[in-house]
Amino acid sequence: MIHHIFKLVWQRKSRHLLLSLEMLLAFLVVFVLCAVAGRYYQLYQLPTGLSHQFHWQVSIEGQDREELLQHEAAINSKTQLVDAGNIPVVEQYQRALQAIPGMKHVSFIDIPLYDMSRQSTTTQRSDTQQRLEVNVMNVSDGFFSSPNLRLVAGRGFNQTDNGAAHQPVVIDQRMAEQLFPGEDPIGKLLQEDSSTSMTSFQIVGVVEALRNQGELMTVSPTLITRFNSQSLPSILILQLADGTDRSIEQQIMQQLKQVRSDWRYTIEPLTQKRQSMLRTMMIPLILLAVLSAFLLSMVAFGLFGVLWQHTNARIPELGLRRAIGATAGNIYWQIIAEQLMLNLFAIAIALLLLVQLPLTGVLGNLMDWRLFLMASTAATLIICLISLVCALYPAWRASRLTPTEALHYE
Repeated sequence: MIHHIFKLVWQRKSRHLLLSLEMLLAFLVVFVLCAVAGRYYQLYQLPTGLSHQFHWQVSIEGQDREELLQHEAAINSKTQLVDAGNIPVVEQYQRALQAIPGMKHVSFIDIPLYDMSRQSTTTQRSDTQQRLEVNVMNVSDGFFSSPNLRLVAGRGFNQTDNGAAHQPVVIDQRMAEQLFPGEDPIGKLLQEDSSTSMTSFQIVGVVEALRNQGELMTVSPTLITRFNSQSLPSILILQLADGTDRSIEQQIMQQLKQVRSDWRYTIEPLTQKRQSMLRTMMIPLILLAVLSAFLLSMVAFGLFGVLWQHTNARIPELGLRRAIGATAGNIYWQIIAEQLMLNLFAIAIALLLLVQLPLTGVLGNLMDWRLFLMASTAATLIICLISLVCALYPAWRASRLTPTEALHYE
């Protein structure tokens, strides 16, 4: 039966050429949609190292550029900073905010969480000079109290790092696997890949992951440096006790203003920022889904019309089959099987082209074999389902033909 259907489809290959091309293009679009959705699902399942529940972010704005430059110059020259009784601003914020009931931890970072911001640099091993481009985050010691930031090896930053010969850093597991495959990275030295910088780093810990953009951020090697307690902060991360509501926002603002009233503060719950970030990063997938739905609807209408026309043109042939003993069910499944086989031809050609992506690795980690198989299977099922739905009514009409109707057809 399959051999017979194959011969029928092959004999009409010239008639089905445009239809096959249309199905091939539709399959490519659906494959891309399924691949993007699958990639998002893979990323969503990976750890981020971030905790958003009962965590708030405070962004500090309005800092004068001249003040920042003078402050940085004072730190670099190791002069005594005169600021509110020689107490660093960071410590002033910690004292003021820790006085609020329900405040558990206060930490500082230099890049906002659940935001499109990202900073990167190139670092290298001091012994082999192997280079690697990495994301960089500057965090305070208290940042490692986050329940989701899981240390795989070593430790986070603490007071023992003060005055260390090499700047302490924590790297993520991905960076450890790429720079130190099969080795223990704890205690290894790194340096900036720059002719103007002689900064050296010593690895003191390894975290599972840290992605500041959230669940849908691509996984990249990450280098975490220690925040200088003498620096002027730009981002504060506040961890509140469970059950704390937004009424505490006013207390937080009052305490912040007591430290520096001339700066502006934006207070946002990380849960809200996470939801906003997810919506933003889902926009490409939503646009692709809308485009795919529009294209598939056009393909479905065109396919239904073509199948209707082809079925009417084959009335003599189908009536002759009924006359020599074929049942209505035989005719019904013949039409459907021919359409599905035609789809499989188009899909096979498309897969021969698409299989080059995981074979050559041109997309790197964006397209592995697992994602390819998932996307190709899902796209095949979707295209075959659309073809099946479009073929049901023409096949039913063809199965209702009688030999008498075929004899009177002109």
